[in-house]
Amino acid sequence: PSPYKGLSAFQEPDAPHFFGREALAEKLTQVVYQRPLVAIIGASGSGKSSLVFAGLIPRLRQLGWQVVSFRPGNRPYFRLAEQLIPLLEPLLSETDQLVEISKLAIALQQQNLTLTDISDRILQKSPQSKRLLLVADQFEELYTLCETGNVEETVRSQQRFLDELLRTVERSQNFTLVLTLRADFCEHALAYRPFAEALGHFPPELLSPMTRQELQAAIEKPAIAQGIHLAEGLTKRILNAVDASPGQLPLLEFALTLLWEKQSNGCLTHAAYDAIGGVEQALAGYAEQVYSALPSAAQRQAQQIFIQLVHPGEGTADTRRLATRREIGNHWTLVNHLADKRLVVSRQDEATGEEIVELVHEALIQEWQQLRQWLEEDRSFRIWQERLRSTIRQWETSQRDQGALLRGATLLEAEHWLHDRQPDLSATERQFVSASLELQTQEQNLRDRLRRRRVWGLSSGLATALFLVGMTTWQWHRAEVVQANAQLNTLSTSSMELYNSGKELEALLVSLRAGRQLGWIFSENPETRARVVTSLQQIVYGIREYNRLDGHDRTVIDIAFSPDGELLASASDDKTVRLWQRDGTWLKTLEGHSSNVRSVSFEPRWSNLASASDDKTIRLWQRDGTAIGILEGHQDKVNSISFSPNGELLASASADGTVKLWHRNASGEPITLSGHTGWVSFVSFSPDGQTLASAGTDGIRIWKLDGSLITFLPVPNNLVSISFNPDGQILAAAHKDGTVQLWTRQGETFEPILSTPLQAHSDRVWRVSFSPDGQTFATASADNTVKLWRLDGTSIKTLQGHSGPIYSVSFSPDGDILASASADQTVRLWHPDNLQPITFQGHQERANDLDYSLDGQMFATAGADRVAKLWQADGTQLAIFKGHQEWVHSVSFSPDGQAIATSSADGTIKIWTLEGDLLQTLDGETTLRDVSFSPDGQVLAAAAEDQTIKVWQRSSSGDFWVNPVQSLSGHSDNVVAISFSPDGQTLASSSDDETAKLWRRVSNGRFAPDPITTLTGHTSSVRDISFSLDGQTLATGSLDGDVRLWRRNGTPLLELKGHQSRIGNIAFSPDGQTLASSSIDGKVMLWSLDGSLLSTLKYDSFQKDSSIAGLSFSPDGQTLAVSTDEGKVILSNLNLDDLLARSCSWVWDYLHTNRRLSESDRHLCDTPTR
Repeated sequence: PSPYKGLSAFQEPDAPHFFGREALAEKLTQVVYQRPLVAIIGASGSGKSSLVFAGLIPRLRQLGWQVVSFRPGNRPYFRLAEQLIPLLEPLLSETDQLVEISKLAIALQQQNLTLTDISDRILQKSPQSKRLLLVADQFEELYTLCETGNVEETVRSQQRFLDELLRTVERSQNFTLVLTLRADFCEHALAYRPFAEALGHFPPELLSPMTRQELQAAIEKPAIAQGIHLAEGLTKRILNAVDASPGQLPLLEFALTLLWEKQSNGCLTHAAYDAIGGVEQALAGYAEQVYSALPSAAQRQAQQIFIQLVHPGEGTADTRRLATRREIGNHWTLVNHLADKRLVVSRQDEATGEEIVELVHEALIQEWQQLRQWLEEDRSFRIWQERLRSTIRQWETSQRDQGALLRGATLLEAEHWLHDRQPDLSATERQFVSASLELQTQEQNLRDRLRRRRVWGLSSGLATALFLVGMTTWQWHRAEVVQANAQLNTLSTSSMELYNSGKELEALLVSLRAGRQLGWIFSENPETRARVVTSLQQIVYGIREYNRLDGHDRTVIDIAFSPDGELLASASDDKTVRLWQRDGTWLKTLEGHSSNVRSVSFEPRWSNLASASDDKTIRLWQRDGTAIGILEGHQDKVNSISFSPNGELLASASADGTVKLWHRNASGEPITLSGHTGWVSFVSFSPDGQTLASAGTDGIRIWKLDGSLITFLPVPNNLVSISFNPDGQILAAAHKDGTVQLWTRQGETFEPILSTPLQAHSDRVWRVSFSPDGQTFATASADNTVKLWRLDGTSIKTLQGHSGPIYSVSFSPDGDILASASADQTVRLWHPDNLQPITFQGHQERANDLDYSLDGQMFATAGADRVAKLWQADGTQLAIFKGHQEWVHSVSFSPDGQAIATSSADGTIKIWTLEGDLLQTLDGETTLRDVSFSPDGQVLAAAAEDQTIKVWQRSSSGDFWVNPVQSLSGHSDNVVAISFSPDGQTLASSSDDETAKLWRRVSNGRFAPDPITTLTGHTSSVRDISFSLDGQTLATGSLDGDVRLWRRNGTPLLELKGHQSRIGNIAFSPDGQTLASSSIDGKVMLWSLDGSLLSTLKYDSFQKDSSIAGLSFSPDGQTLAVSTDEGKVILSNLNLDDLLARSCSWVWDYLHTNRRLSESDRHLCDTPTR
């Protein structure tokens, strides 16, 4: 039998054949003895599982350890339980074990039983075992397969499972957890703080690529152990194919497995190695061979099977997934055939008894181009299908409750896929969508019946008829309003789901439709209005994709703008080049190439166009698409072309290992630049046109235009492409390992700018493009994202939306547009600088507070820079108030709008005219926090850090007494916020003592010395307090992360939970129907008074670790203003008509040029909103 494992990981019985990692296995054994948690992190295919199962576990068993291993799958508790039960109850029958597995999984999930208890019990039943080792293999499945249909619930479920593991690590004395995790999922792991802290306390073991000596042992020793030798020089050939390619161990093992089958006379030969296509082509060649041998009908079935076995990544690489026989449908016979051919592994799920199947290894996803092409073509469908399956699991968990069925935009999308891809949907998936459509029909029929009742009963007398018609009309109208509000809520929810999943344009259209419908409803619900408006606001100010060019039938490989920026050319695997206007209008399709078009380039002066193809040719075209000529000379595919800045030369890079320079008029033989030792992937002229850079498998070469070499940069990590910045002094290179390197030019040499390459993406970087001003650069990656960076490597923003790898990115000449080309067959146009709320630097330090005048024409801010400022509603500065010696904590307008009061850490309150003139200074003798006028203007109150509320009374002269007339005592720590009831008869205060108190006003300027009541329940400082418009509801916000609502008499009403961080501010909307709360993580949440979370506002302009310091609605409710600890003021627009106008302006080109939109969508902005 072969000692090599093909694409499978080494298991415990394979330990005698496991070579190359012996030293690491010994080291890991010592580490496991010393730590209760050992995370082994490495790239896909780096040998994590083999190291654990064939290296670590056999050593630990010899030392008396008990071992349990599992993979999380889509039900981690069940997967864990099915491995624990055989150790707990080894004598049970298989049927009884299945029952106990289910019971144990539920007990763990509901925390009726702990993993610590189980671990102790296992060791008790096995006295000879010293410790229990739990191996969680392929732990990334917790993030890729464990989904519930609801994002928040999925995260909570993952965290609960992690909590159980971490508790066991902490509490159990004889327990060690070893987990293997793909490196590209570290970000997911570190996103949960307890897990991140545990990994910080027990540093992970990072699995680096095997050394050349280790690889040599892995190649030769298994064969030698069976008396087989390798031909001289063959090991070196194999090593040269893999040692620079991390994560390729499965490919090596697969090639060795095929090589073993072709041994001759006890020898593995060079001829056999050539016959299998070497390491690089062995897997892809074998998979293609198996696929090609299938009949045509079976090939289509095989395609359906393979794409179901891959979980499409969204911002991460694609991964394997387990598929059930129900999902595969009627193709299980073909699954068995593919399993016989070792491309898939099928087995029975021990927990459910259901047959399941998965790819033999993820290397198949990366290396088999046919599969990658299928995935790229079907990515949108598969991403949707995976989300559908999560929703179905939620539906089935709820006993198929109708409330879990699809509605609104999500149902429309499902109906589309049901129509287009019915054969690719399982019976359960078809049933779920059909049930949703049936419910929609039932609800529509109910509405129709209500309409028909308007004429019911007319024959029973006019008065009765009129009465009944009136009642029926009222019922019908009420039902219509309820239905309309429900539909709007569904549209708003759908729009945010689309937006959060990266489908920005789709999200804006759905939100735009909801906003327009809101304008037509006679009586909308206030909560509905808030949801619609805030969803639209978030999308309008967050969207960056503004157009999408659909038309290609295959992957779009390259894009280029014309020198004047008015044209865009796209090159595709569909063998064509398409020309588009800047607004997205398709102009012409250029046909002529006989294979994939790899590259396009505009000639700088005349705007002619060149295209390069896998057919080994370059074609020249006029700007209008007329063919000019063909350049032939390369012996293999042409990967890249570039015109010189003066347009006289065209450079081309080819898989034949050469670079050629062609004259513009195609006269004479091209100059051939030879020197690369492998294929050449990219060429780029320096902006001064004096040098040319070429990227190949061996590195970067810089050439003079006469063909002489200037310098050579030996670049590792599998170079993909290169690019000069606009002044030619910086050269950027993109790599397959997801990194970008920057060099600065110094004469004829290049020096790295960054000490280490920038880890830009989680998958290969295909292209780097500099902005015209040279201050930023964009990267396009196989992880489906475009990212923008500063030259120092600081990340600016990430553009998400493509559903496939992105192969090219390019700025327009004016820098206003960024275009990206993707395997999802689209070109997307982005405005890197999206619409932003009015944002300005209000203060040089923290902007502590802000307050609107009653007419909404002005607002004032208080700053840690010791000044207060007055602004027009649009952010224009009107006045500055100087005079305080310390922080200005708070600012408040007088009820008549003629004066402003400021409170400060210098212990004073100052009263100012609107022009900035000081009227009065009031002495508070201690740091004063919040300040507020009573509604009648006769009282001024301030929260003080001496645990009191200071009260000043207006005198008969109109001024306030210099000293407080009263200090209200009762709090046991700093008083931080106060609020008058609208009638002015009650004053509320909140404190660092975790309470709030209510005080009764007993005369014109005085309050009863004892509080009416004390509000308790918060577990940390109560940072803000506010009355609702009608004065009947009181809200408090605390550093404990909760908002609480109270009746005016102090009776608790609701706890509003949702913030993940400490709360600093709260504010009621002017209509009293909405409450806003802000937390220090820079988020504002909007709540209805029944406790429903309406929306979460996030601010892109916030820097990391910035927080909100002040929060206020404008009196008309059309603006929500926040101030930050950076001193910024942000005015969020909540005006529906203005948001609709901005939305229509943004999508105008998309609506009028994208041919895949429905007619109703195309005319969405054609008519007024009201």
